[in-house]
Amino acid sequence: MNNKLNAFLVIAMAALCGWALFSEIVVADDVNAVALIRQKTLTDKQSKIRHELLSLTNHAERQSSLSEANHLVIIDVIAKSDPQALLTLLIQHGMKPLAVNGRIISGQIPVQRLDELDALEGLNEVKLSKIITSQGSVTTQGDIATESSVARPAFGVDGSGITVGVISDSYNCLGGAAQDQSTQDLPPQVTIMADALDCSGRTDEGRALMQIVHDIAPGAKLLFHSGENGTATTANAILKMVSDYKADIIVDDFKAISANFFQEDAVTQATQKAVKAGVVYVTAAGNEGRNAYQSTYHEYTDKVLKLNAHNFATDGSTDIYQRIIVPEGVGFNLMLQWDSPAYTISGSPGSQSDLDIFIFNKNHTRILAASTFDNIGKDPIEDLYFFNDVGSGETEFDIVITKASGALPQLMKYIILNSIDGIIGEYATNSSGIFGHADSASIITVGASNYMNTPKYGQFPALVEYYSSAGGSSILFDINGNRLSTPITNHKPDITAPDDVDTTFFGNQDTDNNGFPNIAGTSAAAPHVAGIAALLLQVKPTLQPVDIKNILNETAIDITQINNKAKNTLPTGFDFDSGYGLVNAEAAINLAKNYQPSIPPDNSDGNMGDITVNNPNQLGGGGAFDLFYIVALFVLLANGYFRAGNKHMELFPKNKHNL
Repeated sequence: MNNKLNAFLVIAMAALCGWALFSEIVVADDVNAVALIRQKTLTDKQSKIRHELLSLTNHAERQSSLSEANHLVIIDVIAKSDPQALLTLLIQHGMKPLAVNGRIISGQIPVQRLDELDALEGLNEVKLSKIITSQGSVTTQGDIATESSVARPAFGVDGSGITVGVISDSYNCLGGAAQDQSTQDLPPQVTIMADALDCSGRTDEGRALMQIVHDIAPGAKLLFHSGENGTATTANAILKMVSDYKADIIVDDFKAISANFFQEDAVTQATQKAVKAGVVYVTAAGNEGRNAYQSTYHEYTDKVLKLNAHNFATDGSTDIYQRIIVPEGVGFNLMLQWDSPAYTISGSPGSQSDLDIFIFNKNHTRILAASTFDNIGKDPIEDLYFFNDVGSGETEFDIVITKASGALPQLMKYIILNSIDGIIGEYATNSSGIFGHADSASIITVGASNYMNTPKYGQFPALVEYYSSAGGSSILFDINGNRLSTPITNHKPDITAPDDVDTTFFGNQDTDNNGFPNIAGTSAAAPHVAGIAALLLQVKPTLQPVDIKNILNETAIDITQINNKAKNTLPTGFDFDSGYGLVNAEAAINLAKNYQPSIPPDNSDGNMGDITVNNPNQLGGGGAFDLFYIVALFVLLANGYFRAGNKHMELFPKNKHNL
C-alpha cells in the first residue's frame, strides 16, 4: 500500500468514525488493524463534547485545566436557546456555575460526569476553557527603554489617582506575593478580584505583569482577575472592573484557544464596552509572529476513497501535504478556523462547513495528532496539541486538512500558537498571527522588542521580535453572523514595547546574567504601555481612550527591521509587524499636556452588558446581597440613572455614558 493511499485510508477512518485526542494511530496493511481503528474511534463525530475534554474522560489525562485535588475541569457550555434553563440542568449534573455571558455558561464539573452532558437538551457544544498567555528590588529595563524613568521626575507623575486592572493566568498560586510587597516590587495594597480557581500548572504571570506596571507607574492602584476561570467569567470580569472597581486602564496578556479569527467574540465585545465607558484597554499582541497559514480551500477529491482534502500546491499540481519542521522537545497548539459565523457568537445557523485537521509522520503511515469535531451548526474551529518528543531530533511532519461535510469554505486559516520561527516548512503564506480581542480597533495592541535591541541600550532603530504577532487579519462577519460587504482590517499591532525584562521571580532564564529572571514575549511588553497610559491620564485626566492611543502612536519611534534570521526590513511608518513603532513615554507625556481631548462616545443606550455572576462567592460577595444588587441595578437602568463616566460609576440622568 503506497504512502498516499495509506494516509487517505487513515483519514477516511477518522472522517467516518471521528477521532478523540489520541497519542498515535498506526496504519497497517491489515484488515484487522483497520477494524480496530474503527472500533477505537467510533462516535466522536456524534459528540457535542470537544475532543480535548473527551480525552480527559477516555484517558484520564491530567491537563492544565484539570484540578488534581478534586478532579474538576473548567468548561464553557454553549446554550442553544435559554442559558438559564440549561444552567439548571447543568447544576443537576454536577456543574458548579461560575458565570453566564450571552450563550456561554462557564463552570467547573467533575471529569467523570462530562459524558452526561452529551444528552442534555438545549446544548450546542461543550469546550475546554483554556487560555494561553503571551509570556522593588527589581526594576524592568523597560523603564529606561521607554524613557519612563526620565518622564516621571521631569513631569512629576507616578500614576497616582489611576487604577489599573490586570487579567492574566494567576497572581499568587506559587506564593511570594507578600514578599514582592515587602520589597516594594508591588504596592502595599493590591485588590484581588479572583485568582485562578485551579492552581495546577499556573505560573503567576499576572503578578509579573503587575510588577512591570508598578515599575512604570508606582503610584497607580492595581487590581487582578484571573483569565483562567472560564470565558463567560472573564468577559464579565472586564465589565466588573469598570462598573464595580472603577478601573481607568485594563491590561491583559491572554488569548482563549476558542477565540474567533473572523468575528468579534464575547471577550472582544466586553473590551469594546469597557473602552466605550472611557477605559483604556491594552493587550498583548501574542507570540505567534507570522506562523500562520491562510488560503482559500482548494478542493481535491479522491473518487475511490470519497475523500475531500485541501490542495496546498499553488502551481497547478496536487499536494495534500504541508511540511512542518519541529525541533525536539517543542510542543504547540494549532487552531484551524474558516469563514463561517460562530454559533457561540451569533446563534443559528452556525458553521456550514465541517473541516478536520491531521498531523502525519512524513512517511504518511501514522497519524500523530488530529482534530475531527463535527462543526456543522456549531463553531468553525478545530484545534489540536502536538509535541515532538525529546530525543527525536528536529523532525519533519505533514499537515493534512479535509472537508468532512457541508459547504466549501471560501477562506480558511490556521495559527500555530506560541511557536518558534520557521516551523511551516512549505507553502508558507506568512499570515497574520493576531486574533481575538487583540484585533479589535478600539484597544491598544502591543508588540515586543527585546529591551537590549532598543535605542537606550545601543540599538537604533529598535528591532521588533520575530515572535511578536503580526497584524493584517480581517473581520468577515458582524456579531449577528452577517457577512460584511467589506472586510474590516485594523491597523494592528498599534505599538511596540520592551520585553525580556527583569522581575523578581518569573522566567526560566537570566538572559542578561544580572541575577534576576527575564520575562519575554508580548506579555511583558503590554504592561509597560499600561503603566505609561497611567502617567498620561495623571497628566490629563480628561483624555479619552482614543486620545491615549493616538498620542502613543504619534510619538512612537519608528521600527524598520525584524529581529529574525533574515533581518527583514519594514516600511517607514505604520507596518503590520511593529505598528507605529517603539513607545516613548517622555514624548507622549509632553504631547499629552496640551492635547485637546476627544468628545466622549455616546453611551445613552444604558446597556450594562452581561455582568450577572452565578456563583456569588467568586466575584460578588454574599448571595442575598448580590440578588438585591442585581435587582436594584435593573431598576436603576430602567430609570436611566446608572452610568459609567470616564473614571467612576455615578448616578446620572439618561444620555450620559453607560457601559
